[in-house]
Amino acid sequence: MSNGWRYAKIGEVCVVERGGSPRPIDKYITDDPSGINWIKIGDTNDSMYITETAQKIIPEGMKKSRYVQPGDFLLSNSMSFGRPYILKIDGCIHDGWLVLRDKDNLFDKRFLYYYLSSPSTYQKFKNMAVGGVVNNLNSDMVRGVLVPIPTLDEQIEIVTVLDKLNEIIVNRKQQLSKLDELVKSRFIEMFGNAENKIPIGELCNVTGGYSFKSGDISNDGAIKILQIGNVYLDNVSWETTNYLPEGFDEKYSKFMLNEGDIVIALTRPIIQSLGNVKACIVKSRDLPCLLNQRVGRITVKEGKNIFLEFIYSCLMTDDFTKHVESCSIGCSQPNISTKDIENYLIPNAPYEEQKLFAEFKKQTEKLKLEIKESLEKLETLKKSLMQKYFG
Repeated sequence: MSNGWRYAKIGEVCVVERGGSPRPIDKYITDDPSGINWIKIGDTNDSMYITETAQKIIPEGMKKSRYVQPGDFLLSNSMSFGRPYILKIDGCIHDGWLVLRDKDNLFDKRFLYYYLSSPSTYQKFKNMAVGGVVNNLNSDMVRGVLVPIPTLDEQIEIVTVLDKLNEIIVNRKQQLSKLDELVKSRFIEMFGNAENKIPIGELCNVTGGYSFKSGDISNDGAIKILQIGNVYLDNVSWETTNYLPEGFDEKYSKFMLNEGDIVIALTRPIIQSLGNVKACIVKSRDLPCLLNQRVGRITVKEGKNIFLEFIYSCLMTDDFTKHVESCSIGCSQPNISTKDIENYLIPNAPYEEQKLFAEFKKQTEKLKLEIKESLEKLETLKKSLMQKYFG
């Protein structure tokens, strides 16, 4: 389909600028409804659009930031770099964002979104990204990336196909979300009114990862590193994977993860305001891997009768999210410590009740697995179509 398409560098057809952050940001955050939207990575979700923000800043902050408007593209340039979003609101962006403006209205915005989010484009960004543990893009790099410019009719034809497929994918994800809500409801029904509580630290070990040297980290190798960018809600994503050489599994054996371990983000732990923390249970398919700094691991202490499925569901409650928010240090990049997790009080539930809950959760996990397998096939089809359209 790409035969005959004209190509241009992004910098030739779009204005590309970097965001900026007034500092210290705490002094500019406001609860005033008339404040200016402060757009952060945490305000994004699976949608291609950003429609609201959790925080606002005072007007004076605009002078030290970058003002953006509906229709602009945002591209993350650090942490989970290279992720595009279309704005449906105005506001200000910090220096973790790049803004792209289609100055001559050459694109259907959805076409540009799909192109920027395609695997081939992401690989270009990945190859250009600089940094060690945290990769970064800059404006000049993005300006140099080639982008196709089909006719608007061709763009709409492609977008129509991808939109329909995306709708099915979103429906599958909503089914998974409803099953998660079912587990939450069951947890609250069984343990929500518990009066006898105990700190997680009395039942579990909560430890952090290791700060591996950037010189040892590469894009290929023998052992994966589970970094903060790999930890998602209920899932480890290896879309961006860094590795360590052979032998590191023996040298740093105490940081090797095991199936069933709970891992939790210690930096930027909140996905969205009053949403869930970024945490998941390690699966066999994720192994072998080593735990990196700023990610915590939760394991059951020897001799303690506790189900990790029960512990994990304790972390998925609104109460734990509020605990994390109250403990977080800083505003633009909140942090929690392993001690904060250890101190959190959970129901001191009888073993048999935990077992009943764990069995219920395992049954829902079987249903989720079926949906996830369907979702993976759809995602594979989507990648195949993107390869066909965008190379």
